[in-house]
Amino acid sequence: MSQQDLNSGSHEAITQHSAHMDDYRALVKIACLLSSEPELDNLLNLIIDTSNSLLNADRSSLFLVDYATNELFSKIALGTSNEIRVKIGSGLAGTVAKTGEIINLRDAQNDPRQQKRIASEQAYIPHTMLTVPMRNHSGKIIGVIQTINKKTGSFNERDEEVSLAFASLAAVAIENATMRRDIELMLKSFIETMADTIDLKSPQTAGHSRRVAFYAAEIARELNLSKDNIELIRMAGLLHDYGKIGVPEVVLKKQGKLTEEEWGFMRQHVSITEGILKRLYLIGELKRLPSIAGQHHERVNGTGYPNGLLSEAIQMEAKILAVSDVYDALTVRRYYREPMTHIDALNYLRTLTGIEFEGDCVEALVRVVERVGAPQNPYEDTALQFGSTPAETLAPDLSRFLQ
Repeated sequence: MSQQDLNSGSHEAITQHSAHMDDYRALVKIACLLSSEPELDNLLNLIIDTSNSLLNADRSSLFLVDYATNELFSKIALGTSNEIRVKIGSGLAGTVAKTGEIINLRDAQNDPRQQKRIASEQAYIPHTMLTVPMRNHSGKIIGVIQTINKKTGSFNERDEEVSLAFASLAAVAIENATMRRDIELMLKSFIETMADTIDLKSPQTAGHSRRVAFYAAEIARELNLSKDNIELIRMAGLLHDYGKIGVPEVVLKKQGKLTEEEWGFMRQHVSITEGILKRLYLIGELKRLPSIAGQHHERVNGTGYPNGLLSEAIQMEAKILAVSDVYDALTVRRYYREPMTHIDALNYLRTLTGIEFEGDCVEALVRVVERVGAPQNPYEDTALQFGSTPAETLAPDLSRFLQ
């Protein structure tokens, strides 16, 4: 072997090593990128965009396995807006999902395994196509990535290796995002179920917690709070009265005026709520959930309970809950009184701005009511009623209204 051949071989080996290092560095960056996106829908779109860029391709599709129907499904396919469903074992994607083997086509248009294209796709002709399986930690196939029409030539062995490694990274990211979503949905359903148990104990206030949660979340949006804070206050709204589970039913269901002793029992629900919620294992911002719910009867001038906190000591989310709670209490029918109109209730809240309630929260509620009205509530008829009677003439015993 000549020196020229040796030099040529050495140069080729160095070039291949450099290419592999480039691929490795690219995949490390991609792994970091995918792991930083917690939202499943956003992640799926990110995977498609990255697949195209990584393989210098025209478009891609991502299919996930639906084991319940023995199908692959996808709403994520660049250039299409239709959901695509493919039987496992049928077509290119279905074959890869069944066998776990890579399919690399250099003449995709004439391959007999190609599925018929949907009407909107008839003008788009696939020439080259690389289809690889997505395997999770345990090696189970959870989906397929299909990359179409490489912009320069055909997909080669290096593309196959890179795409397979990328598919594994994508599978792990999808499973993590799916688990996160499922945990969040489980937590939300648990909290909503807890809130509904209060309706079973106190039918006269049925739907109150859901309405308070609705108003509070909308006020938070009006005040431009973060997405996480909006969700936090929605949960606090759902659970703010959970402590009423510890209040005697004779007090909760009494149709007349409460005695001082009964009113003392009623006020205990706030501390009971906070105590119960503190027993939940909560993480991140959710750790503030018990204290927010425990402050919803505090007032900015210090006349609230259970701790008589002044404005600066009350969390903003609790101030929002206070306004939402009182507004709903005034505008819903009870055994012992008719509801205020929504206009009158807003006027009443305005008269106490800076005294009991935060002004920004009250004005944000006004905008919410103007924008969306009363929430659609499955438990009770709370259709909007607008009137002009002065609020102060309608509420001679507001303490009973606001239990």
